[in-house]
Amino acid sequence: LITQYRPLFALNGVELEFEGEALEAIAEQAIKAATGARGLRGILERLLLELMYEAPTADYERVTITRGMVERGEAPQIVKKRGAKQQ
Repeated sequence: LITQYRPLFALNGVELEFEGEALEAIAEQAIKAATGARGLRGILERLLLELMYEAPTADYERVTITRGMVERGEAPQIVKKRGAKQQ
């Protein structure tokens, strides 16, 4: 699934990364919910949906999904393109 989302972000010039701990947390959530591959897709969609809508107009160079984002809803780590206005 990760290999499907990376090219979608790349279309907008954004590199999508996942911390190893974030991938573990995603797998743990899917196992806990006993949802299998569909559960994994649902978790990833929940995490990435807003970012996918922002990507075409945002000045993101790289977005890193973290364990804190998966478990606690924290913001992802975002690196903006050089020369982009910082928020």
